[in-house]
Amino acid sequence: MHLLPVVEGNRTFIEWSVKLDTAPQDADRWQALFVSWIPDWTHSLERSLGRRAA
Repeated sequence: MHLLPVVEGNRTFIEWSVKLDTAPQDADRWQALFVSWIPDWTHSLERSLGRRAA
């Protein structure tokens, strides 16, 4: 995971990746699960860093 400051404003670009060794038929299910977690995770990170949402 990389957190990169955006030059203008009080914003941060979050870049992350994950590689899973899973059965091909399960790939869509795992992708949907991770995508569903992203908003909660980023809001938690935002609160921890004490920043306002843009």
